[in-house]
Amino acid sequence: MMKKIQCLNWFSAVLLLLACEVWATPPLPENDGYKQNGVASCAGSTCHGAVRPFAGSNILHNEFITWTREDRHAKAYQVLLNKESKIIARKLGIKAPHTEKICLDCHASNIAAKRRGDKFQLSEGVSCEACHGGSERWLNSHANKKATHIDNMKKGLYPTEDPEARARLCLSCHFGDNNKFVTHQIMGAGHPRLSFELDTFTALMPAHHVVDKDYQQRKGARSVTKVWATGQIVAVESFLQQLTQRGLQQEKLFPELSLYDCHSCHHRMSNLRWSPRRSTGLGPGVVRFHDANFVVLFAALNAIEPQQAQRFQGNTRALHLASTKTITAIQSAITDLERQLPELKALVKENAFTPQTIRSILNQVIQAGLKQEFLDYAAAEQATMSIGAMLTDLDGFAVFSAKAQDSINKGLNGLYKCVEDDEKYKVACFATALKQLHAATKQ
Repeated sequence: MMKKIQCLNWFSAVLLLLACEVWATPPLPENDGYKQNGVASCAGSTCHGAVRPFAGSNILHNEFITWTREDRHAKAYQVLLNKESKIIARKLGIKAPHTEKICLDCHASNIAAKRRGDKFQLSEGVSCEACHGGSERWLNSHANKKATHIDNMKKGLYPTEDPEARARLCLSCHFGDNNKFVTHQIMGAGHPRLSFELDTFTALMPAHHVVDKDYQQRKGARSVTKVWATGQIVAVESFLQQLTQRGLQQEKLFPELSLYDCHSCHHRMSNLRWSPRRSTGLGPGVVRFHDANFVVLFAALNAIEPQQAQRFQGNTRALHLASTKTITAIQSAITDLERQLPELKALVKENAFTPQTIRSILNQVIQAGLKQEFLDYAAAEQATMSIGAMLTDLDGFAVFSAKAQDSINKGLNGLYKCVEDDEKYKVACFATALKQLHAATKQ
């Protein structure tokens, strides 16, 4: 059995290595240049539109039905037709939101008209091809049993199974990129605050695939924690890119405020809740960068490679301190962090993420919280999702007794309850729940 597993892991590694040769950084589906044929081209009953899964097939065949009925991406365009969206549009001084690029870029597959096939409909929202890439070249060939996953990727199929590629894709809307971004102005008009954690949001979406032996042979196997850690690195990378792109515009009086922690400004003036966070080096009255991903990533690195962790924390602290100085100082700090990120990606890719490693990362995240590194709501929220991801991974290894697992579940539920409403968030609530969870993981 062990030889079979080793063989499978070796085969998966070879596939991943070959896949990397397809594109070092594949273009996002919105930029791949291929024509999109619309969801109707996927929805045949013998393709992906079956009412129930096919027995004995290496795919489920009911992916379209799952997406239509259960996936919020299918309803993304419809959101633009509701009352709240129309109010936001009116405040922004734009026309109907379902006709505006600023809204459609994330609420639909808003590609150029020349790339829209005969069956393409903008009203399909975040459709199959919005995530899997324009099917112009692979639609017919991918059904051929002789076609490999690498063959399909060469024809434009986006590698959503790869954590880094998936993180880039998801974050392009759930955080933003150079082409689209939910600015402070848009949020001021009423758009909800954005939050994202790759593994948690993946789990919240109804899966339309099964990670069985066949899937692992074709696309490789990855742990939940590896996906989580990769997502954190790409989130930091995306933040730094947008800080450069939107935050360092010297001709404006104010930088892009959505890059800062919302709750460092948005709270009652009578709520004198400021407390020092030693890792930032900042005093009271300074608006902090939105650094939730930085904090939990440092905890992970501290368990995997302490030397890299200290370097990363030093670079992060330099970025915080630079925010009180000059544009040049901020850009220098960004450059130092960006130089380190490729090393961190390699570190995560090479790590096996054994149960011992995952448990060590979990403990480091909890310890960071106990040291009051998650005072800000966004950091507490990110830490909670991160802890949930790692506990899911550990549950698969059955490292905790049934009694301990019950206490752990209660502790995790306590954390989620503390962060379910940002306007009611209390640091004391989060700290108490974290202590209870910490005690449960030590059983």
